[in-house]
Parts: sequence; C-alpha cells; structure tokens
Amino acid sequence: MPTHRLAKCGHLAPYSSGPQKRLCLTCAAPKPRACRRCGANISQRHPSASFCSDSCRLIAAGRRPALPVLSRVCALEECDVEFTPRSDRERCCHRRHGVLLANREARARRKALLT
Repeated sequence: MPTHRLAKCGHLAPYSSGPQKRLCLTCAAPKPRACRRCGANISQRHPSASFCSDSCRLIAAGRRPALPVLSRVCALEECDVEFTPRSDRERCCHRRHGVLLANREARARRKALLT
C-alpha cells in the first residue's frame, strides 16, 4: 500500500519508493487550454501549441483575412464553376485553370507590345 509524501508542488502525492515526485496527481493533470484566437480547447495538442489550427495561426499573424472570402466564378472564360477561394488573390477554381489563364494573359501582353 503506497504512502504519501510531499511533492515539489507542495501537495501530498502517492509514494512507494524512488525519487521525490515533482507534482501531485492534481497538479500533474493536463490543464484546459484555449486557442489564443478562437478560444477552442487545445488541451490535447502539443504543450507549446498556442492555436487550434494553421488557419487560426495565420489569421492571428495577419497573413490570412479573418472574414471568409466570398465565393466567385472562375476567371477562365470557358469555365463557369463557382468556388470559394482560399485567398483574395486566387482567381481560378483549379491550379491548371490558373496556369492556363496566366499563359493567355502573358501572350496577350506580348502581342500588345509587338503591335
């Protein structure tokens, strides 16, 4: 039957043998922690984590808008798909469409410079 001994936290902790315990069972239990931006519970994440997700981290750093970006129609003429962009700069629904659009615009600029 284990006895109790004073732990380094100042409370009584179960003790059988060996070195002194650092914390009692109450102090050693994980404390509830909240995301610094949205307040979500992050107790299960790494102890050094401050945010619940990359999204919250980027918003807090000012690298992503906090308000959701409104959906828009793909900028490629023959595509009429409505999509929700991940950033304000995203104009097309798919990466391939973005490359196609950029190539067309570059050709149009070169043609305008030549004429």
